[in-house]
Amino acid sequence: MQILRQGLHKPLKQHEEVIILLTSLARLYVKFPISQITNIKEQILEYFNKNEQTLCQNIEINRVLTEELKEEIINKAKTFLNAGDLNG
Repeated sequence: MQILRQGLHKPLKQHEEVIILLTSLARLYVKFPISQITNIKEQILEYFNKNEQTLCQNIEINRVLTEELKEEIINKAKTFLNAGDLNG
């Protein structure tokens, strides 16, 4: 999966991998051109790292992904994408 590609010496944290996988499986990227996917993914991760720190820590510490947590991640990502605050 191209979307999970990591930068050299910039490994993804576990919560970031989880967020990318869940948003991909929820097909949240299909409405964007392929050329924008990496940028959109980075903006979603930035949003979660800045605004959903408790959720991110929960994934890192507990290492448990409940159905409720999956739904919460997908809904927060949808809300972010629908807000239209994406940087070009």
